[in-house]
Amino acid sequence: MSNPESDAMQPFVKLFLAAAEGNDGRVGMRTLSRILKLAGVEKTPLELARDGWIVPVTADGKTKTGWYLAGEKMAAASDVPPDGPYEYAQWLVAKKEGVLAQKAAIQADLRERIAAVDAELAEIGLAEEALAHLRRIKERAK
Repeated sequence: MSNPESDAMQPFVKLFLAAAEGNDGRVGMRTLSRILKLAGVEKTPLELARDGWIVPVTADGKTKTGWYLAGEKMAAASDVPPDGPYEYAQWLVAKKEGVLAQKAAIQADLRERIAAVDAELAEIGLAEEALAHLRRIKERAK
């Protein structure tokens, strides 16, 4: 069963994945703009990211998006395995960069989430110490 949106995005998906190959699964902003024009896609990168076609990547210490990775919708749209065993093996190998990039994005997200939880736990620890100190003062005052 085919999805009309996925079918319309196939030229974009193929061009994006080809550009990302050998580039750690990433596509720069300029290249993305060219791909959008060539594929006839009239959506903006922001719309594509919101819809799950691409994932923006910002370098450490930067505020602007520098690259884009394939998003979940792109992976799903390009994730139709071919029938032949040789083609299937080639398809699997071609997916490697995208899977590694997806893993890196998930790991980065998890690191950020763990850091936020660690910061909250540190704050809780300080609050516990403050409460223990106040209890000791209260006990001495009795």
